[in-house]
Amino acid sequence: MPNIVTVVKDDRVRRQIEQFLIELEMEDLRVASFKKLEEFESLYYRDPSEPTPAAAVPPPSAVLDPKINPSAPAPVEAAPVPPEEVDLRLFSEVHLMIYALDSVGGKSGPWIDKVRTNIKRYRHAPAGGSTRMLLLKYEDDGISKLDLLHPALDDLIYLPLDRLIFLQKVEIILALPKQVSPSILFSQEVKHDIEISKIVKLDRLSDVGMAIRNPVPLKRGLPGKFYLQLPGEKIRLELRGKVMRSEPHPEHPGQYLVYFGFFGLPKPALSQIRKALSKAPRYQSLRSEDREAVRYRPDELFGTAETGQTFTLAVIDPDEGASNSLAQQLTKEMDRLHVVTESSYSLFLHKYFSSGGGGSKDQPPTPTSEQDFYAPTISLSVNITDMKCMSVDPGPNETDMFLGYPASTLFGAPEKWLALL
Repeated sequence: MPNIVTVVKDDRVRRQIEQFLIELEMEDLRVASFKKLEEFESLYYRDPSEPTPAAAVPPPSAVLDPKINPSAPAPVEAAPVPPEEVDLRLFSEVHLMIYALDSVGGKSGPWIDKVRTNIKRYRHAPAGGSTRMLLLKYEDDGISKLDLLHPALDDLIYLPLDRLIFLQKVEIILALPKQVSPSILFSQEVKHDIEISKIVKLDRLSDVGMAIRNPVPLKRGLPGKFYLQLPGEKIRLELRGKVMRSEPHPEHPGQYLVYFGFFGLPKPALSQIRKALSKAPRYQSLRSEDREAVRYRPDELFGTAETGQTFTLAVIDPDEGASNSLAQQLTKEMDRLHVVTESSYSLFLHKYFSSGGGGSKDQPPTPTSEQDFYAPTISLSVNITDMKCMSVDPGPNETDMFLGYPASTLFGAPEKWLALL
């Protein structure tokens, strides 16, 4: 038997809720409506174990007998005492509370904590569970829904109410923690990728990455997408990053600092980040302006084999001018770095990763040219699921070749062309 309490000062919305809940057709569903918060608190915040005040003890009948006491007043017939008035809105258990934000003073979080505490204190909580909370508010009331998030708030519905949405949500909430099949709205299976987001604390921010506070460490390489609005800025940034490392938070026990490196950071976003960082007190872009302070010195007294390690960096770009320019800049700005450039990824793979590679003097393979195809333009229709080739336009002749293979054989069956991948 679900019991629902509503605290809504708007008469129209309150009547609407009562009418909608009747449509649920739940057995023994009871609804108690309150226009004022004070009404609800005065009725429910009372200890049921408190004894009722004792009735006044009437004087002995002998004292009122005029034969014994001539000064006694004439007897008056007493009026019948009406039975104690019982408020039917007082439920022993409250399964769901529906309240409007403007009815509780606009501060939902502290009010939820107060209600949950008092409902348990005065023993109105459901046996083996807790009272569910449903908040109603207008979307354009100037209060962000992010400011209303609370662990005990089960749902938020905007006013004016959508009847079907309201009924379906109430049905699901009343069944929690059990799973219930929706009986009002149709649930359609959709196979589509979506984003699932969470709100996190941003603890560190720089030109190249940021660190968030998280209750668990995250796996290195895990991608993340962030929506960030910096202080004093109106434009919301959309950033992508990958986890670099996770370490215990030095200031918050049980929490972790998860470092993300920016992945493909656009220049406008970088400019906005630098603008925001420059406003911070004691901000400096570099740890030290002295280049020599970070140079490697072979004669360093406390140097180790690790500090003297040389790294190799490969730059692959079809534009040889761009790759050479980048290589020169990297070599100039960083020591212990050997930079190599390649204009072709296939040549890079053959030179450094094939057997006998790693700088071998074997003759590199001939780059692909137009002569390796039987037509200037060839269009392949490929199934995205299994990568099978469904059609080729234009179709090959018996003597046509495709990358050194007989084209008629290669495209004779949908799966044969996969040998090239």
